[in-house]
Amino acid sequence: MGTWGNGPFDNDDASDWVYKLEDSGVSALRSALAVEDGYLKAPQAAEAVAAATVVGLASDLPVESTEEVSEWLGGADADEVRSFAGGAVVALERVLEDSELAELYDESGDEEWRQQVRALHDGLRG
Repeated sequence: MGTWGNGPFDNDDASDWVYKLEDSGVSALRSALAVEDGYLKAPQAAEAVAAATVVGLASDLPVESTEEVSEWLGGADADEVRSFAGGAVVALERVLEDSELAELYDESGDEEWRQQVRALHDGLRG
């Protein structure tokens, strides 16, 4: 996985997922947040974090965005996007607890990534 930072869209998988969002809209959110039981591989976890971030942005949480995501949100039904908050919370819990992505960031010693994901989780939980 190519990674250039610890932001929610700062890796290849999340960046590629934004194209799915632009093409498929809320179905991309639904798909990315529908994490199954068991260990999450890095690509699926990165997509879940990106999707949860979109929900956080629609909920006016102070999270990082991209120009493409902001543009997509400008034309989206914010209430519909916010309706994914419960699924986003569950997905983020799975990412933090049992994912390759969390392991990769932990191995790199990057505590900021985990703090950002935890803050997003807590913000969405209310």
